[in-house]
This record gives sequence, structure tokens and C-alpha cells, in this order.
Amino acid sequence: MKKSLLSIIIITVLVLTVTITGCGQSPAAPAAPAAPEASVEEFPHEKLTVVVPYNAGGTNDRQARALAPYIEKVLGVPIEIENRGGGGTTVGYHSHKDNDPDDGSYVLFGHHTSFSKQVVAGEYEYDEFDALGSMSTGHPVIMVNPKYNDIKDFKEFLELVKANPNEYSQPVGAGWSKVFDIILQSEGLITRAVPVDGGSDDRVMFMAGDIDFYISDYESNVAIFAPEEYRVLAVLSDESPYPEFTIANDVMKELGYDTFPNMATPRYFQAKSEFKQNYPERFEFLSEKLMEAAKNPEFTATMKKAGYVFDPKPPAEVEPIFYDLYESVLQYKDAF
Repeated sequence: MKKSLLSIIIITVLVLTVTITGCGQSPAAPAAPAAPEASVEEFPHEKLTVVVPYNAGGTNDRQARALAPYIEKVLGVPIEIENRGGGGTTVGYHSHKDNDPDDGSYVLFGHHTSFSKQVVAGEYEYDEFDALGSMSTGHPVIMVNPKYNDIKDFKEFLELVKANPNEYSQPVGAGWSKVFDIILQSEGLITRAVPVDGGSDDRVMFMAGDIDFYISDYESNVAIFAPEEYRVLAVLSDESPYPEFTIANDVMKELGYDTFPNMATPRYFQAKSEFKQNYPERFEFLSEKLMEAAKNPEFTATMKKAGYVFDPKPPAEVEPIFYDLYESVLQYKDAF
């Protein structure tokens, strides 16, 4: 009995010795793996919510809803459009910044001029939001009513305005139309300014023939009335998809005007900056997929028929353009 007990003790000691000695010679068992982060291929989960900081029915809303099915195709998840209008877009931006998760499941579809206006007003900082890329761009144009179809080009238009103070009328509200009015007045070119509250009022007045010339996005106008009925004198943008129109900046420079700003109005996807900071791979992936959706030939053809030009550009390409436009708004902040 004693011998058996002694044998058991000796065997136990030998086993423990071999085990302890072997720890320094054999590789340790791997630690339990940490829970892996979801790969970018698995993103986004369940759905993507697109916050439109405008009420339903506007240009941003129509574009976002038209694009949604094509985003669904490339991402493989449902797209939900959520209108958060009010406060000149501040309701949508503040609610996204304060309440939405930063994992990329929520993005904004905004308008750069409106965004810049609120930054200048102190609502938020420029770098609190990052652009996922530009989708479409509105190109403000100067159009005249058919009764002035004998005006050959923008240069001739300026000469007539200068020679006939207060004869030609234009709608003037907050924004680029006010900027243009400021520039004309600074050069001694006086028009009859007709106050308006927004785009709907001035379009109605223009179509009714109550005003002589009009400044607005060409794309938005095409979606409402036939612009070929009106002569387009200039595109107020450095980059224009309409080479048949006179580029206002070039003409202004020829005439000695060097303060004419770029008035392009990009519409684009944004997210609060934490998304790019915390999930850079997701940010890049989502940016590429959104642009892929906007380049779909069927979608672009449909948008072209509606008068909208979708020209998707990646963040690196549009960021300097966006900042240039922001500085234009800052320069003419009183007009906004």
C-alpha cells in the first residue's frame, strides 16, 4: 500500500517536471483571438440612411431618391431617404452631427453653397464634416427673356446695362443673384432689382416675363421649363459642361473684371468627420461605391433627360474646388 502510494507521488512529480520543463521548449498555445472588426466587405450593415437636410420635393431630395435604387445595387442593402428640413439646412446638419452614429450607416446629401453659408454664420466648423465626393453640380447661368433675343452675347448685355441704367430688371434674393447684383453695382452697372424670397418666386416671374434677366442653376431650370426658349448668355462657373455657352469668367476678364467668383453649386455626400477619422477604410469604400452608383449609364441618362448633370468626383479632386467656393461665400457673406 505504501509502495503504491509512493509510486503515485513519484509519477505525479515526474509528470509535473516534464510539463514545466517543456514550457520553455514548445511554442505556447495561441491566445483566444479577439473579436474581429467587421471587414469592409461586410459594410454597411442592414441599411444606409441618407439624410437630406431639406424638405421633400426639392432638387436635393429628388436627386437623392432617384439615386437611391442604384446605390442599393452596388451596396446590396436598402437605402432610406430621411428628410430633415429646417433652419436653412442647420436642422439636418446638427441632428446628424449630434445624434447619428459615426460608423457610416448615416450620410448627408447636401448642397455646398448652403453648407458654406451656415459655416460662415457660425453654425458649425468647416472641418466638422467631410465630403465623400461630389455627385452633381449646378451651373448658374444668366438667361434673358425672348424679347431680348437680339442680344448677341454677355459682352453686349453688359454694354446695354451700362448704357441704360435701371432699364433691365432682375430678381435679387439671398445668394448668388445678390452677389451678381453687388458686382454689377460696383462696376456702375445699375439694374432694377426685384426682391424675391427664393427660387420658386423668381422662376415664376421669369416665365411670366415680369423680369428681363435671371440668374439660376441651369439644371434646375431645365427640370421645370424649356430653356431653349430663353437665350443663355453666360455660365457663372469655371468648369462648365456647356461649351456652347459663353463662359462669364473669361468674358469678364477680357473686359477687365477680375473679381467675378465661381458660382457653381455642387451637391454631394458628406458625413461628420468622425466617420473618416475612425473608419478610414469604410469611408474610402463608401465613397467609391456612391460614385459607382452615380456613374451608372441608365441613371445618368435618366438624369440628363431631367436636366441634371451628374459628374461624380472623388474627395481629393473636389476638396480644393469646394474650399474655393467656400471662400467665395465668405467673401460675399453679406449676400447670403
